[in-house]
Amino acid sequence: MKRKKSINYINKKGSHAGIIISFVIFITSLLFIFSVIGSPFDVGADKKDSINFLNNKILEMVSEPVAIIRVNDLSNEICTEINLPIGFTGTEVLAVNGNGYEVDALISGTKVIIPPALGFTKIYYSNEGLIPTKNSPETNNCDSSIASSVSIDSFMMESKFAPLVTRVTNDYDALKTELEINLDDDFNIAFELSDGTNINNTQRERPTDIFAKEYVIRYISTDGKEESGKMLLKIW
Repeated sequence: MKRKKSINYINKKGSHAGIIISFVIFITSLLFIFSVIGSPFDVGADKKDSINFLNNKILEMVSEPVAIIRVNDLSNEICTEINLPIGFTGTEVLAVNGNGYEVDALISGTKVIIPPALGFTKIYYSNEGLIPTKNSPETNNCDSSIASSVSIDSFMMESKFAPLVTRVTNDYDALKTELEINLDDDFNIAFELSDGTNINNTQRERPTDIFAKEYVIRYISTDGKEESGKMLLKIW
């Protein structure tokens, strides 16, 4: 009986040592595989960094500094002129009244001219991205008005969304270079406007292995309203 117990003890000890050796071999194999092909977690981190970098490049491409001039004018003259902000140079102006409708507006030297008696009016002044659709107001014998407030901020411009998405289809390689995308990566860009309209292109996507991220954005619409929407970036 003693001999039998001794044999069992030795077998159990040997089995335990075998488990340890097998575990060590398994871990060593994993480390070797990761060293050759890379960890899947590292790949995800790389894509995350790439998509955040892509977001910053797109923001630069579709955004413009905008001076927002707020005025409350009740004059009954032929037209009203307001001084443009000192130190800020623009080439385009778009004015919206208190009801949210675009009104006539014109840059004249260092002033912007709008029709009279509009009440509260918000005037956007920028270098590009604004798309005024109204005619120029009268410019003679204008009454001067003082802005209630002036602020300068950076906005994404809706007018730049569709041309950018179109370039993903028609000018992909050049756009990829401009955005400084890694040579081994591909990408896609989509926008969703505040009214649910989608500006996208799915031709370049593949069904699997896509890293995607959605960003909440604020932009100035083509009719001069400050809106919120979404931008969806994908990279693979």
